[in-house]
Amino acid sequence: MVGTEDLEAEVTTNLLGPMYVTRRSIPSMIEQRSGDLVFISSDTARAPRPFQAGYSAAKAGLETYARALAMELEGTGLRVTTIRMGPTATEFGRDWPAAIVKRVLESWKHFGLQRNLAFMDPDVVATAVVHAVTAPRGATFASIELQPEAPTQSS
Repeated sequence: MVGTEDLEAEVTTNLLGPMYVTRRSIPSMIEQRSGDLVFISSDTARAPRPFQAGYSAAKAGLETYARALAMELEGTGLRVTTIRMGPTATEFGRDWPAAIVKRVLESWKHFGLQRNLAFMDPDVVATAVVHAVTAPRGATFASIELQPEAPTQSS
């Protein structure tokens, strides 16, 4: 279980931060009658993982926020997309002690949350963002889910 300060930082970074930024951005975007709001979520919003309770809750809240905004902004020219990503090779967890990583991965396997040890390159997420914002006007990707492919098995 993470400490109170870490939990607060997790929720601020993954939920409140995006809420604050969009609330400041929306008025000028509405004036232009065009724009895209893209929220980066996680598959933990749909399938929470042990040892990521705060992160999972923040991402679930972010997805709810994005869906509500999409309804509020309908007809304004603004599009809202949520990109839900699976395991991605980022700095997240890199500073964890090896014993903690082992415990976390074992718990994920126990609960059926880790299919394989594959991770996506962050460029895959960036490509999905570009895909969402370059879609023809009049259409929107409400959500995009990205998952890593299993490693290719040699025969």
